[in-house]
Amino acid sequence: MSIEEEFRQVCEKAKKLKYPDDWLLISAFIADKIAGGKLVLVGGIVVGIYTRGQYITGDVDASCTVADEVKQKLLKLGFERVGRHLVYPELNYLLKMPSSWLGKRKVVPVEVGDYKVDLLSPEDIIVDRLCAYKFWKSQTDFSQAAMVFAAQQERIDENYLQARAREEGVEDAFKKLKSELRKIKISQIS
Repeated sequence: MSIEEEFRQVCEKAKKLKYPDDWLLISAFIADKIAGGKLVLVGGIVVGIYTRGQYITGDVDASCTVADEVKQKLLKLGFERVGRHLVYPELNYLLKMPSSWLGKRKVVPVEVGDYKVDLLSPEDIIVDRLCAYKFWKSQTDFSQAAMVFAAQQERIDENYLQARAREEGVEDAFKKLKSELRKIKISQIS
């Protein structure tokens, strides 16, 4: 089967799925078949995935070491260029690959049907959002960090999370996040 035919099949499957599973399937196909495993999902889509759709974003952010190659291949599959980004209008899927910036961050490999894609770890997406909260005064990002922490609490490596928060200078924001979540739990019990 050609890559074009396989992509059409993936699109048909994605149309039957709800957010974030539809975008996750498309992203996994792109990561596996187009980027050769060199694409990692970051940003709001990861928040949406980790919170099972409680947070909805308008685009898919990815870090990709072969972004220019991927963009060229996606244009051949029917994506359209919108500024620096690519959109697949039929599915309202907007892909942004501004740079490859992962550094020391951890990734979580995820299998989606026949495809694989890496996601920025829950710990690192929390730290990313806490940085935006602290340094850009974004209350929305604080809320997203809290949503991911609450949804992924059982699988979070809190030692790693604390170390990353310390490295990025957001330990105070992490302490505030934990305090706010404790208050919510106490009020739910009362």
